[in-house]
Amino acid sequence: MRDVLLNHQLWWLAMLMLIIFVAGFFQSAAGFGFALFAVPVGAMIVTPRAIVVSVFLTSCVISLVLTRTQREHIVWTEAKRLSAGAILAMPFGVWLLQAGSASMLRLILGTSTTAAALWSLGMTRRLRRPWVDANLFGGLVGAVSGVLNTSLATNGPPLVIYLQGRQLTPEQFRATISLVFSISNAVGLVMLLGGGAIRVVDVELFATTLLAAAAGTTLGVRQIAKIHKRHFELMVNILLLLGGMTSLARVLFI
Repeated sequence: MRDVLLNHQLWWLAMLMLIIFVAGFFQSAAGFGFALFAVPVGAMIVTPRAIVVSVFLTSCVISLVLTRTQREHIVWTEAKRLSAGAILAMPFGVWLLQAGSASMLRLILGTSTTAAALWSLGMTRRLRRPWVDANLFGGLVGAVSGVLNTSLATNGPPLVIYLQGRQLTPEQFRATISLVFSISNAVGLVMLLGGGAIRVVDVELFATTLLAAAAGTTLGVRQIAKIHKRHFELMVNILLLLGGMTSLARVLFI
């Protein structure tokens, strides 16, 4: 596994576990944010390809657990619409992961993360948007998330924007997006395995950080009622913005 570490020192692995712990906390408390935080920040420690695959594997586990615990709040119409689009577009994401260079992956994930964070920070009202009512638009959003899922393991931004426009309750939002994540991850996992995109070293990295992800997820579930919603969203978006800008800085200046 040491061949994927950008710095051949074991304490960097400890730093990666801390990143995964924090990302797990975000995911369980907000319903999203695991890959958005873990991928760009983790790419400072391990190669972009390795962090994408290992985070994807970890997301499979977390989303299944969260879906099971919140299943009574799922909005099935929205989940089906988004999942259908995601499944159809995932093969392109697999191709992009296989063909993309490390610098290109950093650029894409840095740009997408920064854009998503800036959008969230700049949004002051959550009005119902007329353009999110169309079935076709929901399918297109799902397709974009599918490509991002199998190529960068960061399919959250388009789903978050869409579901915020639908004005779901926090419980409905977390449950519905967790189900979409679960379905997308299950199908994406089959595609990645079929395409030979998952290596032994990726599984090793996933296994090494899984306990940290579980601990962070558990803490988030227990603390969610104690965190003021507005303060938590601000904290998450600032961290995401810093993560995206860090990835862009590595492409542009390193």
